Formats: sequence, C-alpha cells, structure tokens
Amino acid sequence: MDNDTQKIELFDENDIVVFEPSKMLNVPSSTIHIENKMSLVQKKLWFELVYYAFPKMGTQRKYTITLARLRELLGWNETTSNDTELKEALRGLNETTVNWNIFGKDTKNTSWQSFPLLAGCEIPKNSGNCIFSLSPFLEDRFAAMGEEAYVKIDLIISRKFQSKYSLSIYCLALDYLMLEIGYSEKKFSIAELRRYLALKEGEYKLTADMNRWIIKPSEEEINKTSDMNIEIKPFKDGKKIAGYKLCMSLKEGRAKEYLDRKNKMRQSVSLDTLISDDENKIFIKKEITKKELIQINNEQLKKFFAKYQISFTTDTFQEKLEEAKQLFGADNFQNYLVYLSKYAENEYKKGTIKSFAGFFVSLFKDDTQINNYFHDIEQENKKLEAKRIKVENLLDGEVKAKYENAMYGDFEEFLVNNIITLEKKFIEIVNTHITKGFARDYLIDMQNKGVVDKTLILNHKKHVRLVLINELKKFQEELGYKKITFDEWKINTITNDYLNQIRSEIEKSLK
Repeated sequence: MDNDTQKIELFDENDIVVFEPSKMLNVPSSTIHIENKMSLVQKKLWFELVYYAFPKMGTQRKYTITLARLRELLGWNETTSNDTELKEALRGLNETTVNWNIFGKDTKNTSWQSFPLLAGCEIPKNSGNCIFSLSPFLEDRFAAMGEEAYVKIDLIISRKFQSKYSLSIYCLALDYLMLEIGYSEKKFSIAELRRYLALKEGEYKLTADMNRWIIKPSEEEINKTSDMNIEIKPFKDGKKIAGYKLCMSLKEGRAKEYLDRKNKMRQSVSLDTLISDDENKIFIKKEITKKELIQINNEQLKKFFAKYQISFTTDTFQEKLEEAKQLFGADNFQNYLVYLSKYAENEYKKGTIKSFAGFFVSLFKDDTQINNYFHDIEQENKKLEAKRIKVENLLDGEVKAKYENAMYGDFEEFLVNNIITLEKKFIEIVNTHITKGFARDYLIDMQNKGVVDKTLILNHKKHVRLVLINELKKFQEELGYKKITFDEWKINTITNDYLNQIRSEIEKSLK
C-alpha cells in the first residue's frame, strides 16, 4: 500500500488488468474546497479512510479497517497508547459539518451543501477494528465527478506534513495546478483564504501576523516536504495587501510521473468499471485503448492555459487538436492556438464574455477563425519580408562602409610606405589637382607653410593628413595603388558571425 508507483500486470484470460494500488488518492475538486476545521490528524485520517473506501464505493455503505492498520497509516507505533487520540479524531470527523465547494469551482453543482465527513463510526470492544461509513451525499459526490474534476493527492507526501495549514494550502495548490503544463498561478483574497483555513474572527487578524505564522511557514514546508515548488506572493489593491497569489509547479520528474500514470489509466481502462475484491488489489476490466494525448509545449500557451484554467485533455479538445495538427502541421498547429488565445483575450477585455474558458473552447471548436488566421499570416509574412529586405539593405550598406574605411586605411598605409619613391608623382598630382579647398588651405598652406613634398605625408599625424588623403583617393591608380574589389575583400574579411551580429543589432534598432 505504501508503494508510490503503480505496477501493472496484464492477464489475457477474461480480459482483466490488475493494478497494484499506489498511494495516489483521487478526491473530487469540490471536497478540497471546504472550510478546513479539521486538525492535522483528522485531515490525514480522512484522506486514508477515503483511500481505503474508494474502490468499494457504490457496493457497500460500511467499511471495516483494522486499528493496527490505521495506526500504521498515521505513522503511530503498534500500541494502544494513541487510541484515545484516534477516537477523538474520528469523533471530530463524525461531528464536524463543513460547507463544500466554497470557491464555486464545481459549476455543475450550485446547491448549498453541508454534511459531516463521516456519517458514523464505531470500534467494537476487543475487535481491533474500526467500522465507518461515509455520508451518502459524499459518496454521490465522488461518483458524479468526471475524470478531470479529481485532485490527485499522494498520501505518502501528505503524511509528512506537520502543519494543518501547510497541508490545506498544498491540497488547494494541487487542485489548481495543471498537470499537463506543470505550472499554474491562482489568486485568493485574504477573506477567501481565512474562510478556507477556518480562521476564527480574532485569529491572525493582522495581515502581517497571518503572513508570518501561516503563509511563510506553509510555503517553506510545502517546498521542503512535498513534490511541489510553490511561491506565495502578496498582491495589493491600492496600497493594501488584498490577498495572495499561489505560483506552483511540480518538481523535476514528478510532473512526468503524474502524467504517465494518468495516461496509462486513460489508455487502458475506464474509471466506471472498478471491481474490488479486497484492500490489496483492484481489478479493472480492460476497455478500448485510447490514443496518446497530444501535448502542448509552447510556453506562451502553457501560461495561457494555466492562467484561465483551461484543460486540453478532454476528448473533444483532443479531437480538435488532432484536426489542427493535420491542417497546420505538427510544427505549426500550436501557433494557431496562440492566435486564438490573443483574439479571445481581446474579446474578453470588452466585457461581453462571462466564461472565458468556455468562450475559448467554443472558439477553438468553431473553424470560422481559420480564414482570418491565414489572412493574418499572409499579411504578417509580407511585413516580415519587407523588414527582411530593409535589414539586408542596411546590412549591405554597413559592410560597404566598413570596406571603404578599410580601403582608406590601406591606401594611407601604401602612401606612407612608398612616399619616397612616389614623391615626384605625388608633388605633380597635388600641384595640378589640389589647388584650392580645405586640404590646400589647412594642410598645405597653414600646417606645411605652402611646401608640397613628402613631409605632407610623413610629418603630420593621421587625423591631420586625412584631408589630403581623401582628395588623393581619386588618383590611386596614377600613384600605383591597386584597390582590391569589394567582393574580394568581403570574402577574405567578413565572417558569418560578424554578419549575424550586425544583422541582430539592426533588427533590434527597427523594433
């Protein structure tokens, strides 16, 4: 019973599949959303009793479990020293009535309901057994919920908690965590959390006290004890803290384990065909094998589905995903979902949509947006192509400017190295062609006292002789300088890494 993985054996005869039970407990979502008036021991005990009774629900009303087993499940020694505490815990489950579905997540059941967790229990003298029954309302609630409405709680983990508040918040976080994505966020007002945690009117009245003694310790214990990473962040309404946002994700490897277990169940069995023979094994008739779930791996979509609590594992949604995959291709179908998510959010902001999740699912089922999507893709591709051409033109200009700068430096170096042998030709060109302008006025007349010879090149700093060398570029061939072509220079000088770097800088400047 304490194994935390499921082992599966298949028997061909009678078409039977045998699951050795793990410690995963499925409880309806609305039974998590109760006023948690229970003590830590009571909460752990209730989970264990439900786990024990679940396979037999619908076939009997009373369940018998040994006291030794209850002590073992609660981690108590094999003695009777804790029987008084056990009886008090059972009495509390029997006498405490709770309100269900306090956050209204179960929209199908809108009736007000209040009933105890246990309908009754007894420990016959010298029997070593505990006989208990659950409320018929509760059993009906378990039977009526669909697969997607169950919360999976690992009882091996829940046993480790030392604070009832930590365990309660952990269960709440599990309910709002989307396993397919592995991450979720959910906001709760302070009033909602106080009701959920069953805090009395005078208890932790100051938000700072609630944060110090409940919120932060719970965050630390959940992160340390459980399979979940959680961050509980305050959010404000104006300057005042209005509530807390739960940001939760499963630890590495755990999400895959949950999904693998769920997929094995979905692929091979139906939850409506449970047949129990004893507490050690559950026999399940084999049903038609289902296809493996189409997963969503786009990060933007994951956050979107998590934000609006949209499940994509239902049969109808999976069928549309398959259609979209065929239409848009395996690599692009999620882009269509991103398009629909943006459209849905824009419509939602107009205030005409009551149920966002319902609107998005119906939008996805309806194909009327496909033509709009293709039109927008075409327009976007045109914009991208125009931008690409602009980027390449700017890139080409950048490279050519670099080429001209390189050629200027190379020509200057040629003149410096060969000015002695070229001096006669140099003087002839300067005196013939550079008779006026800034180069004549500034460098020759002012800096060189009107003298035209090799000193114009050798005796002046680079930035000073610049004005003359710019004028001489027109006479490079006469001076014997052979300029390499742009293509030759580019092949020998410019690397792909450099081009990609400049291209990236240009693209950023155009945003």
